[in-house]
Amino acid sequence: MWNAPKNTIPASEIIREHIRVLKEAVADCELYDVRTGPVYDALDALEALSNRSWGFTVFRQGLERWSPEMLREGLRLIHEHLGR
Repeated sequence: MWNAPKNTIPASEIIREHIRVLKEAVADCELYDVRTGPVYDALDALEALSNRSWGFTVFRQGLERWSPEMLREGLRLIHEHLGR
């Protein structure tokens, strides 16, 4: 489990993995249905680390509306929110 007390995986690696999942979703959104558990899990985990929510809202709306433009904009905002 990622949040286990004895976890030796650095938090930065966990964040990087969640961002990778979102980037892959954006890259694949025009070919595949990317509304999967791992995408929502990554979105939830990253949102919990941020004090802003707009980018996460845009990304979720992009998933629900199947909008590649909204997914790209949401990811851009998420990067800003996390300072990455």
